[in-house]
Amino acid sequence: MKFIDFDTKITLSQSDIALWKTILPQVKDYSENDLQKYLSELTEIDNLRRETPNILPTLPESIGLCKNLRKLRIFGCDMTALPKSISQLNQLQELELNWCKKLTALPECIGQLNHLQTLKLEICNITTLPESISKLSNLQILRINCYSLRILPDTIGQLSQLKELNLSNSYRLIALPRSIQQLRNLRELHLYHCINIPRLPKNFLPACDIYQDSAFDRAKYKIFGIPEFLGDD
Repeated sequence: MKFIDFDTKITLSQSDIALWKTILPQVKDYSENDLQKYLSELTEIDNLRRETPNILPTLPESIGLCKNLRKLRIFGCDMTALPKSISQLNQLQELELNWCKKLTALPECIGQLNHLQTLKLEICNITTLPESISKLSNLQILRINCYSLRILPDTIGQLSQLKELNLSNSYRLIALPRSIQQLRNLRELHLYHCINIPRLPKNFLPACDIYQDSAFDRAKYKIFGIPEFLGDD
């Protein structure tokens, strides 16, 4: 899979400056140059910590200026897509998006986040993940608690470092891809309220705890081995 290089110089528009001052109140009196310098040194954006977080209209297109950003956690945003420049966040280790109800998909360029270790999507409106998810070679935690999720790409089996896969509350998910049996380092699989996925066999994955409920009665199984197949052809 080839990615499109994002070579366009990232600039701060007036609308972006206003957005940054909403996301980061501490920069409200900064000049444009001071703001650009601040963004280049920023390591964390986390509006989940606020007691009453602002609902953002979108994320700034200039987020790619945050070259040293390691954590990006957003609660409540009306964006329909992530900015393309997010692919420039080469140091990003944690990406968490909560209550972004208009977000219907992740971009293919998400696969360029080589240092990403944790990806969490809560109450978003995505139906699947991009195939480029397989490029996240350092991903250890993948949590998708979205009612709208319908299908997982077969490339998910290439996440060799994945330790936790949480798909709880994905009511519309009806099957797991066969490739999930390739996740040799998987230790936790959470399927609470995935009511359309049949009860999994006890020989599902080696050294993996599965948390699954059927008809909303919760149970925990220690399982060994690998099934002959999963999901549909």
